[in-house]
Amino acid sequence: MVLSELETLARLHLDVTVVVLNDQALTLIRLKQKERQGGDRAVTYAPIDFAGVATAMGVAGRVISDVPGLQDALTSTTTGPRLVDARIDPSGYPHVIRVTRG
Repeated sequence: MVLSELETLARLHLDVTVVVLNDQALTLIRLKQKERQGGDRAVTYAPIDFAGVATAMGVAGRVISDVPGLQDALTSTTTGPRLVDARIDPSGYPHVIRVTRG
């Protein structure tokens, strides 16, 4: 959803970190939609290497899949734009929605 913004970050060499919560779906939308709104086909997608896409756009990209990796990626002293492709398990989303929205 931010492909053109990655180009801007690269061109202006801005110190911005983009974190993609990558669960191969738009899970928060999936949880709220009804079947007649397209079902899973409307909100899931094939595996995408967002870090690879960022790299192709001139933005440093990194894939992480655990908390220590995320901490390391976010505390790095690297300058310039970067994208963290955080591979996450969406199973906790229903709980988060219940807690935050009642």
